[in-house]
Amino acid sequence: MKENKLIIRIKKRASEVFAFLLNPENTPLWVDSIKEERVDKLPVKLGTIFENRGAGSNWVRYKITSFEKDKEFTFSSLKTSYHVLYTFKSLGKDLCELTYFEWMDSGELEEPFDKTELQKLKKVLEANNF
Repeated sequence: MKENKLIIRIKKRASEVFAFLLNPENTPLWVDSIKEERVDKLPVKLGTIFENRGAGSNWVRYKITSFEKDKEFTFSSLKTSYHVLYTFKSLGKDLCELTYFEWMDSGELEEPFDKTELQKLKKVLEANNF
């Protein structure tokens, strides 16, 4: 599989979902394989470097290569041709449609997300006030 697209609706404002996803402290709350994440500078913006790792694994680095506040951002791997684009569409005051689109410029996706990760994200966001 070269690309993967998932869409989910979350009962939160698009701006809240956007901010939650760019906070490195939140990633381990919804992505089981990531135990720690950090950024090189705050606030997060175009060019920010994210690093994350799983239990006992090496740091993996990504750069923000597109950024439009509350609308979209893209993580691009600094070692491979992997990218993931998050887009946020407001469907009313407290409803966001999140599109998660990951792809490889060359090669195949090794561990594509499925609805499980996005369902966990939805559950975490809707159960808490972030």
